[in-house]
Amino acid sequence: MYPSESSPNFGVFVRNFENEFPDDSIQIVDKTVIYGKKKGFRLLLEYVRFIFESIQKLNRGEFDLVYVHFLQHSLIPFHFWKNRYKKKIVLNAHGTDILGQGRLYKWMRKWNLPIFRNADLVIVPSYFFVSKLTALVVEKEKIEIYPSGGINPKIFYSERPKEELFYRIGYLGRLDRGKGLETLIRAFAKLSFKELQLEICGPGVLEADLKKLCETLNISSKVKFLGNIPQDKIRKIFLTWDAFVFPSELEESLGLVGLEAMACGLPVIGSGKGGMATYLDSGKNGIDFEPGNVIDLKEKILEFYVQNQEFRLNLSRGAIATANRYRAGDVNSKLRKKVHSLF
Repeated sequence: MYPSESSPNFGVFVRNFENEFPDDSIQIVDKTVIYGKKKGFRLLLEYVRFIFESIQKLNRGEFDLVYVHFLQHSLIPFHFWKNRYKKKIVLNAHGTDILGQGRLYKWMRKWNLPIFRNADLVIVPSYFFVSKLTALVVEKEKIEIYPSGGINPKIFYSERPKEELFYRIGYLGRLDRGKGLETLIRAFAKLSFKELQLEICGPGVLEADLKKLCETLNISSKVKFLGNIPQDKIRKIFLTWDAFVFPSELEESLGLVGLEAMACGLPVIGSGKGGMATYLDSGKNGIDFEPGNVIDLKEKILEFYVQNQEFRLNLSRGAIATANRYRAGDVNSKLRKKVHSLF
């Protein structure tokens, strides 16, 4: 996964890694990626190209270490590589490569298990995944926490805690199943604030269905779908929201977008699933609710607005303080030291 002009947010963290991780002592000499989101036969062709190109580069061996993102299809070439010169292998898991429950995911995970176990280092985005990997008999000493490249402070930052109310909440991410968007829309429809608006950003297969649901609930005039937003434009939108709603019903690997929202001073009203639970501290930097529970989400949004300004300011301050622990410079420096230790 790697961004393209037509899919600017597709695998953006991989590009961010490429830009932010190297320094004078670590250089990326080559890469093999799939640019942009593709479907059907075109996607199949891209996978075939990706696999054969990766096998060629692995067997040429013009590197000291290979760093792998997305540990399903990306590990296929490793089954055709003898690694005679004992090159270092670092694997970066992102979520479904460990948590995917479909038959294909389970089969791929079993097939790739020897590569997991023989890797020099396995990267996971949050502490939530450590027990998942040790269950696969990966040694705990080989596991390193690396929160998806961290937050770019040049893009996501706040000059002060949020004080003014805009009566606008928002979601940014994929419009796909499991993301809790129907729960969000139904909860929003039950709120009595006439001036409150909801903005939904991102692409996905459910966009048409979600718009139809808004029409059915008679809230289309209060819900805006803003489409796929380039990363460098996101902060401008965040600064017009009062809170970021993260209603995912999946076990999120980390939910970096929630941290990016916090960096802009936005409290997170979230379900706290998976990796999100490692940074969402209800009452301190946001408010949690029961995943999939429309009434509970409605009540928590209402709670956010009916509380006094000092409560919301404290949440905003807490959000900024939390995000500061995930700055890209700090998390990349820590990972560089770990990679150097392999040699």
